[in-house]
Amino acid sequence: MKIDVLLIPMSARYAEMREAALAVEDAGFDGLWTWDHLRDPDDGSGPGVPEALTALAALAEVTRRVTLGPLVLNVSNRHPGLHRRRRQSPHSVRGRATRAGVDGRA
Repeated sequence: MKIDVLLIPMSARYAEMREAALAVEDAGFDGLWTWDHLRDPDDGSGPGVPEALTALAALAEVTRRVTLGPLVLNVSNRHPGLHRRRRQSPHSVRGRATRAGVDGRA
């Protein structure tokens, strides 16, 4: 059985996400997922939400073993060409594929 962790990035800064990702990997979990949201629905005054694919590309640099991916990518948030290129970023950093669920609802 594989056990993954959902990293909820609402009002998170990258340093906190990095620390959490390293802790997840050190604890022996198999995967790390994050949300694809463009704003924090609960806190409009906070630092916001890190863009999912950019954060995953950065986390790919500091992790080695865990599978990384966005929980669900909302394809209506991005131009298809930009979406495709950003999906390749974590893979190009790490040399391993990421996984993603895709939601096309507008």
